[in-house]
Amino acid sequence: MSFANYAWKLKENVDEELVTSLSSESGVSENLVRLCVERGIQTAEELQEFLSPTPHLIHDPFLLHDMDKAVGRIQEAIENGELIHIYGDYDADGITSTTILYETLEMLGAQVSYYLPNRFTDGYGPNIPAFQRVIEEGHTLIITVDCGIAAHEPIRYAMENGCDVILTDHHEIPSEIPEAYAVVHPRHPEANYPCGDLSGAGVAFKLAHALLGEFPEEMVELAAIGTIADLVSLTDENRTIAKLGITQMKQTQRIGLVTLIEKLSVKVDKLDEKTIGFQIGPRLNALGRLGDATPGVQLLTTFDDEEAQSIVDFMQSENERRQSIVNQIVEEATPLIQEQLNQPVLVLAQPGWHEGVLGIVASRIVEQTGKPTIVLGISEDGLTAKGSGRSFGEFNLYDALTSVKNRLLKFGGHHMAAGLTVETILLPTIIEGLEQYAKDHQELLDAKATLMIDEVLPLKEITVDWIESLASLKPFGTDNPEPVVSLEGIQVASTQLLGADKQHLKLNLKEGNSSNTLQAMAFSKGEWSASLQPDTKISIAGTLEINEWQNNRLPQLLVKDIAVKGRVVIDWRT
Repeated sequence: MSFANYAWKLKENVDEELVTSLSSESGVSENLVRLCVERGIQTAEELQEFLSPTPHLIHDPFLLHDMDKAVGRIQEAIENGELIHIYGDYDADGITSTTILYETLEMLGAQVSYYLPNRFTDGYGPNIPAFQRVIEEGHTLIITVDCGIAAHEPIRYAMENGCDVILTDHHEIPSEIPEAYAVVHPRHPEANYPCGDLSGAGVAFKLAHALLGEFPEEMVELAAIGTIADLVSLTDENRTIAKLGITQMKQTQRIGLVTLIEKLSVKVDKLDEKTIGFQIGPRLNALGRLGDATPGVQLLTTFDDEEAQSIVDFMQSENERRQSIVNQIVEEATPLIQEQLNQPVLVLAQPGWHEGVLGIVASRIVEQTGKPTIVLGISEDGLTAKGSGRSFGEFNLYDALTSVKNRLLKFGGHHMAAGLTVETILLPTIIEGLEQYAKDHQELLDAKATLMIDEVLPLKEITVDWIESLASLKPFGTDNPEPVVSLEGIQVASTQLLGADKQHLKLNLKEGNSSNTLQAMAFSKGEWSASLQPDTKISIAGTLEINEWQNNRLPQLLVKDIAVKGRVVIDWRT
C-alpha cells in the first residue's frame, strides 16, 4: 500500500560516461554531478557556472525588447525635470519591482513617485482613473512594473493625453500588445531574450542595470526576493539572480530587511530560498492581500530604525491576521465540503469570505481532500462571486473553466491555479458544467500526482557530507527542485508520535543487520503510525537535511511518501 497518492517515477538514466568524465575533470563527486546532469548540464563549463554563478552570467539588458527606447526616454525625462510615476503591483514581486526602479531613478536624480494599486479598490493592473489622477498631477511619463501587458485602455488613455507609458512586465503576452511608448518584456515576440522567465523584479532589475550602466549589486537581493516569491523558473539568469541575491542578503545594509530577518529569528548564515519563500515573501504578500502594500516599499527603502520596526510589527500582525482569516474560512467551509464529498470538483461559495486569501484557502482544502477546489466570496449585494481555484494532480483547472467560459464574467490562470468572477445566479449551472467536464476527463482525476525520484540510495551513502554537498545545487525552486531520494526495502526500527496532537510521525529506519540507522520525519502524518510496526519493510521517498541538536549533526529524511512492501498487520489491541 502507499499512504500518499503519488506515482513514483525514477528520472531517466543519465549518461554515466558523461558523469564520470565531468566528475574527473571538475573534482565534484559523481553523485552530485549526476544530479547536475539530470538538470541539463553537459560540459565542465556549464557545471562550474551552475554550481558557482557569478555576475558575468547576467545577460546584456539591451537584448530585451525596446530597452534602448525605454532608457532613452527615461534619460530625457530626467534631463528635462519631468515628473515620472511608477505603477506597481501589490504582491512581493510588485513591491520589489517598484523598490528597484524607485531607488534607481532617485540615484539618477529623477523626480519620481510610485503607486501600488489596492486589490479591492483598483483591482489588478493599471486603470484609467489611476492614470487620470497621475496625469492631472503633471506626470508626463508612467513606468509600469510587474503589470500592464493587458492594460490596453489605460495605456491608450495615457498616451492620448500627453503622458508616455513605458510598460515593463513578465506575465503572459496577449494576442495584441498595448501601444505603449516602449514595451520591455522578456518574451516579446519581436526579440529573442535568452531568459524568458524573468520575474517582474527581474525585468525591473534589468532596466536598472541598463540605466546605471553597471550590474546593480546593491539591488540584487530585492530581485532575488521577487524572483523566488513569484515562483518563476530558477534556471538560467533567474538562478544567478537568486543565488547572488541570497548571498547579498546575508550581509544586507537595508535596515528594513535586517529588522525583518531579526523579527523572524532567522540565523543569517542559515538564510536561504526557504526563508524568502516561506517567511519574507508571505509577509510582503500579506500586505496586499488584506489592504495597502505600500508599507512593503517603505520597509525596503527606509533609513530609519524606528520606522523599520514599526512596519515589521505591522507586517507581522497582518500576516497573523491573514492566517487567522484563512483558518476561519477553512472552518466555515468544512460543512460545505462534507456536502460535496461525492463531487469531483468542490465549488464553495459564501458571503463575507475575504477575497485576498481565497487562493490560500483553496490550496489548504486541496491538501485535505485531494480534489480540485474553487473558493468564492459572494459580494455584499449577492449578485456576484469572486475567488480562486486550485487543482490537484493532472486535472487542468484552466481547461475546466474554459469549458464553462460563457457562464463566467471573467477568469484566467493555468493548469494548477485560476481566478474567476461569476454571477451568483449562474453558480448551479457552472457547477454542472464543471462536473460534466470532470466526468469527461475522469482519467485526469484518477491519475496520481507524479513524484520524481532523483536517486535511489542505500542507507550507508546518506551522510552529513553528502547532504552538505547538495547545498551547491541551491537555490531550489521551480525547475530546480530539491533532490528527492528513495530507499528501497528499508526496515522500520521504531516509530514515535510527536506534537501536541500527536500529528507528526518520527521514524527510525535500518537496513538489514547493519548498525546504521536513519531518522525520518513525516509531518502531519501521525495516522500512518498504526501501519508501520517494527521490522515492516518499506520503500520511502523524501528530501534530505541535517538535523542539528545538542551539538550533534545527523542526516534526516523529510518524508514525501511511503510504500509498504507486502502485507500490513495492524495491532488494534493497543
